[in-house]
Amino acid sequence: MENKIEKFAKKQNKEQREIIEKLRKIIRENFPNIKETSMPQGLWYEGKFYIATFEDRVNLGVGVNGLSDGEKDLFLGKGKTMRHLKFYSSDGIDEKKLLRLMRLVHRKAVCECDFKWRS
Repeated sequence: MENKIEKFAKKQNKEQREIIEKLRKIIRENFPNIKETSMPQGLWYEGKFYIATFEDRVNLGVGVNGLSDGEKDLFLGKGKTMRHLKFYSSDGIDEKKLLRLMRLVHRKAVCECDFKWRS
């Protein structure tokens, strides 16, 4: 039986699946103790990260509560608690740069929420 995470990935187009798998691999290999949760709109990682799909891209959301204003500006959006990076292809993922940003978020971001995505 497929789990919810596999079902989410299979619903996406080929390019989105490739991006999702690359992002999940980076997260699992570098943050092995982080809990991955499936939500209807994507994947949630303890308020530190999320993966969500859109028509033409995959967003990697990041928690920014606890980051300085300059650090928050490294990400897209103007959210007070979450911002994001956009990926249009798996080839567009610069793993070294991305991992540096993710380590910053993992180390400094504070999530005191139990985020519930809409159903």
